[in-house]
Amino acid sequence: MKFILKKIVYYCGLIFVVFFSINIIISLSWSIYLKLNKIDNAYNKTQLELLNISQQESIDLFKETWIKRRYVYDQFLEYKEKERDDGKFVNISSTKGRKIKNNKDCKKNFFFYGSSMTFGYNVKDTQTFSQLFKDMLDEKYHSKCVFNYGRAGYGSTQENILFLKHIIENKIKKNDFIFFLNGAAERGIKKGINTDYLTYTQNLAVTPAHYKFIGIFKFFWDSLPLNQFLIKIKERFFFKDQLNEVSVKKTSLNEIVKVFEKNIQIRNSICKIFQLNCYTFIHPQSGLHGVYFENFNKSNYPQTGTYDFSKKRSKEMIKKRLEKFNEFIKVKNVNDLSIAFSEAKKITYIDRNHYSPYGHSLIAETIFKIIKENLK
Repeated sequence: MKFILKKIVYYCGLIFVVFFSINIIISLSWSIYLKLNKIDNAYNKTQLELLNISQQESIDLFKETWIKRRYVYDQFLEYKEKERDDGKFVNISSTKGRKIKNNKDCKKNFFFYGSSMTFGYNVKDTQTFSQLFKDMLDEKYHSKCVFNYGRAGYGSTQENILFLKHIIENKIKKNDFIFFLNGAAERGIKKGINTDYLTYTQNLAVTPAHYKFIGIFKFFWDSLPLNQFLIKIKERFFFKDQLNEVSVKKTSLNEIVKVFEKNIQIRNSICKIFQLNCYTFIHPQSGLHGVYFENFNKSNYPQTGTYDFSKKRSKEMIKKRLEKFNEFIKVKNVNDLSIAFSEAKKITYIDRNHYSPYGHSLIAETIFKIIKENLK
């Protein structure tokens, strides 16, 4: 009996040592890899031309957009892009959103709310339509400031909550201009990227003390380098198609439109009470509007990839997207911003969905024309 127990203890100890060693090795090697990884060809030749940057500069843009950028907690909204002010191309303020070259005397403000398409993923600070809109204001209208509060994955519900927070915090004043850009990120009553995790954390906080240690195991397991490594392998080799094409989800379109309509009514009511100039735009989308890449180029990184519209799955996605877009523009008090791309001469996208600098400039020009008569 003692011999068997010794064997059990021996093998359990051996398994523990091996398991611990594997995690240490992965952790150390991963750190070394991240430091030595040169990010080769994150953007193809066409994308570099659209961005007007060199191959070396594109490495900085990619790192600042996708590697150094992180999500942090934001009260009532779950998450936002982490603040950083030392980037060459991508800078974010915790209070002012993505960097815009504003003057100090802001007598009237212009606020942009939206998803990653408003934030401007895969373009520089100076190339977002928020900054380009500010450049247009500077030519004729002074003492006016612009703020870009676009955030990845945000739909009309999150935008309304953030908008309300800014009113409560006195960032928004009477007669300010508020722009909401909606479309691709609208999915009805959806979860945020950390909803499940935050729900688990909250439930764990009220768990009886003698059971908390069981719940903590999930955090321990999720933090293990081995587990993180296996997740990366699964994403890269088993679910890589999901990174290259957006799957068509079975969310009821009727439900999505109803949620969107309610959010429009809510924000317009708030704007009326606080005497604000509010506009909701349905933004252009790849596959439906503008000029897309003629040839499909497989990217070395999913974050900068493009669609292969010849595939059946992509065609189904476009069909669903068009159906959704057509329902959105029927909603009262919305503006169809796809007109910005109606006479586009060059490529208006930089990856699957986000806009190229040229696309951003067309959107800025169109919004400026729409609201120009109301400027003072």
